[in-house]
Amino acid sequence: MQATRHHNTRRPSQAAAGTRQRVVRTIASWKSLSVFEEPANPNSRGSVTKISTAHFALGLFLGAGVFTLYIAHVYASQDLLNSLQQMRRENLQLHLKHNRITGAIDRATGPSVIYRRAAALGLEEGIIYGPPILLDETGEPIASSQSATYIPPWE
Repeated sequence: MQATRHHNTRRPSQAAAGTRQRVVRTIASWKSLSVFEEPANPNSRGSVTKISTAHFALGLFLGAGVFTLYIAHVYASQDLLNSLQQMRRENLQLHLKHNRITGAIDRATGPSVIYRRAAALGLEEGIIYGPPILLDETGEPIASSQSATYIPPWE
């Protein structure tokens, strides 16, 4: 690429003549500014031309295979996450159902229900206990008038 510049400077010999001098300068190209030297063989410029077609195809297929495995891994992870979230929802529903059923059983068998049913059967509420039943060494009950010692069953 060349650039031309017009200067208004005149040489003393030309100042009298009134002619202008035209100075032509060239701008440096990118190749001349490069710090790398041009190779002697133009076909061996890059590293891509040093690779054979078979190696390039093998690398391309390996890259495509790795990319395909990555995409398959992403989809498998998403499916696993979806199934895990579904199982968590199901687990939460089962816990809620268990709590609901446990509450229903507790309401049906609670002390207030038991006392009402016992009163309906004619039983009276009280903490009076009967006399202790005493057993002899053979395990037979002893009449309350006889003296006996209490033998726990675990001895």
